[in-house]
Amino acid sequence: MSAELSYLQSRDCLKQERKAAKSFHRAETAVSTRKMILERVALEKKQKAELVSFLEDTGAYEVIFKALSSRHRLAILRELLRFEAQDCDDPMAFTELKLCFKHMRKSTFAYHLDQLQEAGLVRQLTRIAAKDEPTEENGYYSFYSTSGIAALLFEMCKTL
Repeated sequence: MSAELSYLQSRDCLKQERKAAKSFHRAETAVSTRKMILERVALEKKQKAELVSFLEDTGAYEVIFKALSSRHRLAILRELLRFEAQDCDDPMAFTELKLCFKHMRKSTFAYHLDQLQEAGLVRQLTRIAAKDEPTEENGYYSFYSTSGIAALLFEMCKTL
């Protein structure tokens, strides 16, 4: 009987130890998660402060806000951000982006993209087509992605 009793007591002790270890692990995980969140918030604040400083130093506010004053350019920027939010590492092709704006003429669409580029909100990457690839009329492909400034501006707008 005493062997059985000692076995049951040791089993209960093990259960209590496991329970305490799980509780400690949960508390440790919560502390590390909170620490990670605070570090991310500090980094975002630093990035936002750097952006504001950069914009003030270069006088880029006027150019950026002028580019964002058009609803068409805002829609283009929003579409690019939506595409990038789908965890796509590749930039969006001009033809693919243009399909989202069928109502707009190609020249008007290109003009709006140029305005966004001049403001530093969009980056253009150009790739020359290979000889065996089907090409557009001019033999190169254009791809677009948002800049870090655009992403930070939209993040800042969310917090307002």
